[in-house]
Parts: sequence; structure tokens; C-alpha cells
Amino acid sequence: MRLTSQWGQPGPKNRVLLLALFSLALVWPVLFAPAAFAQELSPQDQQKLAALQSGLQRVQTNLELAQQSAGAGTPTGSKAKLSKMRLDSAAVDVPQLKQLLAELPAADPQVAQAASALAQTEQAIQELDDRLSGKNAPPPAATSAPADTPAPVAPAASSAPPAAASPPDAAPSPVVVPAPAAAAEPAADQPMRLGYQQEEVLKGARFNLREVSGGVAKLNEEVAGYQAVADQNKVSYRAVKGSLATLENARRKAGFTQDALDKLPPNGAGVAETAAELAAANRELDAAEAYLAPLDQQLSRLIDPANYPDLQADLDRMRELSVMYNNPMILQTNREQAAAVMEQAPAAREEAIRIATTYLPLIEQRTEEGKRVEGAGNAFLQNLEKFKTAAEQTRQQLPGEIRADLAEANQVAEAAVAEQKPLFFTGGIPQSMGFAREKLALYEMLDPGQAPALAKEVQAMQASLDQREKSLAELIIQQNPLPSDRYTGGDRDQVVAVAVDAWKHQQKDFEVLASRIPSEVWSRETLWQYSNGTWYYVDRSRLQVQLLVADEKNDSLAKILPINIWKDHQKGDAMIGTPIFSGDEVLQPSSYLLREKIR
Repeated sequence: MRLTSQWGQPGPKNRVLLLALFSLALVWPVLFAPAAFAQELSPQDQQKLAALQSGLQRVQTNLELAQQSAGAGTPTGSKAKLSKMRLDSAAVDVPQLKQLLAELPAADPQVAQAASALAQTEQAIQELDDRLSGKNAPPPAATSAPADTPAPVAPAASSAPPAAASPPDAAPSPVVVPAPAAAAEPAADQPMRLGYQQEEVLKGARFNLREVSGGVAKLNEEVAGYQAVADQNKVSYRAVKGSLATLENARRKAGFTQDALDKLPPNGAGVAETAAELAAANRELDAAEAYLAPLDQQLSRLIDPANYPDLQADLDRMRELSVMYNNPMILQTNREQAAAVMEQAPAAREEAIRIATTYLPLIEQRTEEGKRVEGAGNAFLQNLEKFKTAAEQTRQQLPGEIRADLAEANQVAEAAVAEQKPLFFTGGIPQSMGFAREKLALYEMLDPGQAPALAKEVQAMQASLDQREKSLAELIIQQNPLPSDRYTGGDRDQVVAVAVDAWKHQQKDFEVLASRIPSEVWSRETLWQYSNGTWYYVDRSRLQVQLLVADEKNDSLAKILPINIWKDHQKGDAMIGTPIFSGDEVLQPSSYLLREKIR
């Protein structure tokens, strides 16, 4: 079939279309040729070649659209603007394709074909750009051919009837064929139909935009919840971090959406609507970030351990206070320490409240530091409550136990006098009265209202015992045994020296005949004590030394002087001595010993 049978004589517009078809016919086979020699390239080069071929296809598609928009001659107005935009979309990828080409081996056949296709494409882009800018404009003659290579446009069907056939011997009659209709161009304010690949790009943009919109909805809900909290310091910092992660992901998806839109013509069908939705979503993301970013900084400062310099010291104190009350058995086994611990209970509870209040932001935010403080505080409160429960039971029992000790001491004293057994006053009676006094000291702490009346009963019994002890004084002194001596510690000499020095403050001149230490080991105690608004940690040990000192009034007797030695572990194990008796105190017969028993 001859061209004139359908198209008529090739006029100017027809020649433009033919040239465009010819240009694409040269390039497309190269672009879509099978990768016959790809296996000879390295895997990295094959990837680059595939990217190059894909990019060439994209550039050719955009060039074809630009050529269709430009038509013949030099376009003006909206056609020129649309053509220029499409041409720029084609030209923008060329530098990157050149870079890929430069990184590939030029000797490879496929690389050579791609290089040729890229050169032709770049030339066609330049020619069309020159035409759009008015350079190399074709002459007005109808037969002039344009320099550009626009994409083919299907001609409109002719409405003229076919020419009558001429007889074989007749001269050919001229055939008049109307010029084909120009390619349909969208109006300036009408959306342009997108090509297949552009539709796919737009679908990708819409997919990412849906994720952006989902993130926006989630952020709006979360921000509303945070803003409803009256004290913003109580907003969960973890939740805010999660919201910022949602924001970051939405920003990333918005970036993908914008990248896709940048590859599409602004007046493409659905492009403007998508761009408007993206802009609205970005505004909401900006608003969320404007609230979340300062809140995150505020909460980060709030939970920064560096802003709590006393945290470790307070945490240690809380734990040690908890240890003070973790053994209710001392109410029975070590009443002196139990009394000291109970004396500190009100202050200890206030200290626990202070610590919990100080670090309440960390506790509420569930930080690791806050969890430690909360755990230590809960342990303290549990121990304190158990201790107080046991102490209440002890309080109810102590009066009966104290009176039982007094009755025991009285019964033994009566037997000692009646049976002339003076050793009862150095054994069972002092032991029973010692129990009574320990229990009374604890009871005075537990029940200060009722304790004074019971204290009078103890004092009265002690006075009665002293009188009965004096009636057996000579027998008691004669039978008093030498105190036991069990301590063998390496600091024995130092301990005795401290005891002697302590007694010097009670009596100026005295002669030490011997020293005895009944206990085998030191007795250690640890606790916190509150005094004058300050907490002091007490860590000390006690050991009793009994000095056997010559009686200045009777050369045949020696006095037994008990002195408590305290070793302060907080001050390098420094020792101090505390005498039980004063220098002018009248001693009971149980405190004397025949000197002849000292060996």
C-alpha cells in the first residue's frame, strides 16, 4: 500500500510524524533488545546495565510525550509550557544515565548499544529544546521538515470518498487528500491522561500516601490524648517516643510520595489531587511535630539521671532502712537494738516518703532508676509494716513478761537469803533483772504512756534485791567467781588500753590487777539515726571489758568494773570506752572479788 492511499501526499505535519516514528524505530529496538551478553558482565555491572536500560526507557517515554505536545513548528502558550515541562522530565535523568554508562565496560555489545541509544536520545532532547526556545525554527514553506523527532500520533480518518479509478491509459488525476487532524491536546485547565508507566508511578504515590494518612490519624489521636493530661510531666515518655517513631515513618512515606509526584506532570490526571492531599498531610505532621518535639525534650530532661545527683545515695539509704526492719526477731533476741530501730521508725517513714516524692517523675515514667526506687520503697514499707505488727504483739506481751522476770528474781532472792546461797545474787538474780531492764527499755519505746508505771515496779524490786543482797554481802564476795575470759582477738591489747583510759575519767588513781573479756567476738549493729534534720549511718561493734581494779579501801578485795568498748566502722574502726558505773557509785557485793582469786 502506498502512503498516499491512506495518508495522502506527505505534507509538513506528516513528515514530522514520520520522522518521529523513524527516530523511535531506531531507539526502541536497542532499549528492549534481549540481554544476550549480560552473562559476560559481572553481577554488579548487570545491575547497572539494567538500571541504564530502564532509565533510557523512562527518558524516551518523557521525550515522546514532549514531542507530542510540541507538534510541528514552534509551540506557544500552554503548549510550549507543557512541552517544556515534559522535556525537562526527560532531560533530568540523562546525567545519571551518563554516570552509569561511564561505570560500565564500553567494549560490551549491550553497553555499546545503550551508549548509542543514549547519544541519539540526548541529541533529540537538544533538538527539541532548541525548537521550543525558537532556535533553528523551520521556514514557513509547507515542505520544510522540522529538526526534532516527535513521537507518532495516529492520524484522523479522512471523510472524503476515495478517488475514482482512472483508466489504464488515462493520465493520472491529482489526488486531493485533506490534511490529518492535529494530535489532540488537553486544554490548559484540563488534566492530561497519564501513560501506563506514569499511572503505575501514581499508584505507588497513592499507596504511600495512604500510609501517611494512617500515620496522621494515629498521631492526631495520640496527641489529643497527651494534651488532655493536665500535668504534661505525667505523659509517658515511651509513648511520646513511639509517636515520634510514627511521625518519622510518616515523613519517610511522605518523601516517597513526593518523589513519585516529582516524576509526574503537574496537570496529569490525579496528580494535583494527590499533591493537595500530601500537602494537607504534611501540615498535620508539622503540627504534631511542633507539639511532640518540645514535649519529648521536656520529658527527656525530666528522666535524665544526671539531674538527680543524690539518686544513688538516696537509693542506698532506702535499701538500708529496709534492712533495718527486715528482722522482727530482734524484738526477742536483741531488744536494745530493737528499741533503737523502733525509735527511728517515724523518721524512717518520712525519709521514705521524701525519697519517693523526689523521684516520683522517674517512678511514674517507669524508668529503670524509677523502678529501683519504687522497689526499694515498697520493700521498706513491707518490712516496716511487718516489724510494726510484730512490735505491737510484743508491746502487748512485755508487761506480763517483765513482771514474770521480777517475780523470778524475787523468788530466787528469797531462796538465797533463806538458804544462805549468795551465788544466786551473782547468777540467776542479775540475769532475771537484766532481762527485765532490757524489756523495759523496749517497752518504754513501744508504749511511752504505760511504761513509767512499770518502770517504778522494776525500780522497787531492784531496791528490795539490793537490801537482801547486802545481808549476804560477805558470803557473796567470798564466793564471787573470777569472770570468764574468752576473747583472743588480735586487738585485745588495744581494747584493754581503751577501757583503762575510759576509767581514768571516772577515777584518777587506780591499780589495774587484771582484765577479762567474757565474749568471744564483737557484737555488730548497723542502722540509720535521724538527728537535727540529718541522717547518720551507724555501723559499730561492741565488746565489754571487765577491769579488775584494786579496792582502795580493802587490800584483800578487787572491784569488777565493766566497760563497754565501741568500735566505729565509719571512722576507721576508732574505739571509745563507756563505763557502766561512775567513779563515786556504791557497788553491790556482786561487783567485788577476793584478790587472791586473780591469777
